[in-house]
Amino acid sequence: FDAKYKVDSLIKLFGKEDENSDEEESYEQDPVRAGNYKRADLLKMHAYRDAIRRSAGAYVLYPGNEKEQVPFRGFHELLPGLGAFPLRPNATDDGSAALERFLRDVVDHVCNRATQREQHTYHTYRIHEQKPPQDGAVHEALPEKEYASTARQIPPAEISVLIGYYKGPAHLDWILRGPEKLFNCRADIGRGSLRLESKIANAAYLLLHTDGETRTDKIYRVVKQGPRVLSAETLIGKGYPHEPSRPYYLVFEVGSLDGGDPLNGYTWNLRDVPGWTPGRGSALPFGVTLTDLMKAGAPKD
Repeated sequence: FDAKYKVDSLIKLFGKEDENSDEEESYEQDPVRAGNYKRADLLKMHAYRDAIRRSAGAYVLYPGNEKEQVPFRGFHELLPGLGAFPLRPNATDDGSAALERFLRDVVDHVCNRATQREQHTYHTYRIHEQKPPQDGAVHEALPEKEYASTARQIPPAEISVLIGYYKGPAHLDWILRGPEKLFNCRADIGRGSLRLESKIANAAYLLLHTDGETRTDKIYRVVKQGPRVLSAETLIGKGYPHEPSRPYYLVFEVGSLDGGDPLNGYTWNLRDVPGWTPGRGSALPFGVTLTDLMKAGAPKD
């Protein structure tokens, strides 16, 4: 809140000597004389809200005559917002009731975790919680997709990639050229089974590797978001080249990247991918964000 109880001249403070002078028309149109806030003061609230770190609202307090002022909302809710409140100390109706009501509404709004503001500030916190990568790998790999469409693209930090293991050439051939192009993961409580966390269920890409392979460029699209649960018998019926060791599997549908997709031009060092486990643990599938994956990527020679 910024109090604006200033005067530009003594006339505005004490009045004019001649109330019928030629200045009367312009004088009455002055926002201070008319009991309203100045537009210039409201514009300063924009600057205050933007300049003061993590501010959600900025408001003028002025000696107005209005019973109440309605704050301007930035979007649909009380915050973020701007506005002006008439407040005349020592007056019969000093305006404090409207201001008090607004403050109580702000408290209720901030305590409501189902608001859009809560969702917005949560993602703002998540985004700025850690310092961004200093290298330009993510920027260089994903520049054109956003400009090719008028729609906003999902940020790389919210796109997930499934890091998966394949047993050998026959398994890879089934994944890429089988009747339905499927990638399977164990779906029970044994070692190597996949936990269906959000990075897994929402995976948009699949990066494959095999025994002893710590650098790979085998990246593919997940065609339909979300895996299906298939039985071992169903998997065999779809041409799976090995004897299934588990009764059920989580199965993803995959496809090749578009020819112009910039991810085709990268190779990833799996040792640098967050969550990578060397040795026997390397066969365990896991999910990472595309931002984290690009930190381990390098353009192909």
